[in-house]
Amino acid sequence: VTPWLAISFIPLGILYYYLQKFFIATSRDLRRLSTLQNSPIYSNFSESINGVDILRSFAKTQQFSIKNQTMIDFDHEAYYPSIAANRWLAIRLEFIGNCLIGAAAFLCAATRPPAGLVGVALSTVMSVTQGLNWFVRQKAQLEQDVVSVERLDQYSNETVPQERPHVLEHTQPPAQ
Repeated sequence: VTPWLAISFIPLGILYYYLQKFFIATSRDLRRLSTLQNSPIYSNFSESINGVDILRSFAKTQQFSIKNQTMIDFDHEAYYPSIAANRWLAIRLEFIGNCLIGAAAFLCAATRPPAGLVGVALSTVMSVTQGLNWFVRQKAQLEQDVVSVERLDQYSNETVPQERPHVLEHTQPPAQ
């Protein structure tokens, strides 16, 4: 509608960038913590399923259940901050979007363009803010998904010490 609207986009765009940068780093680390705490849960569950007969025969099902519940509680300690971080981002993104729409509405009122142009300008600004919100969320999701690739790389390239062989040649008695 007016060139002044483009000027209002610049500081809000910079704010979008810094919010995105901060949120992505935080959400990536929270995802990393959550995936680190998921592994023992899956491992314990798999062991419980594979050894269910032994657990029942020694009456240890309750003990394994409590252990599993404790690990799930630890996992939620990383999951809850992730949800809170998403809400934090949503509030800030909506605030920036509302500022953009408010700036567009104010400039439309100040310059008094034709009514059809005002409607087009406001609906375009609303679409732009929705697109920016979608972009920030998709980029954050992509960064979170890369954590899975990092974990695969860590497992495949890490040198895990191997168990000793069952029979050690240097401890065998000499052959007669």
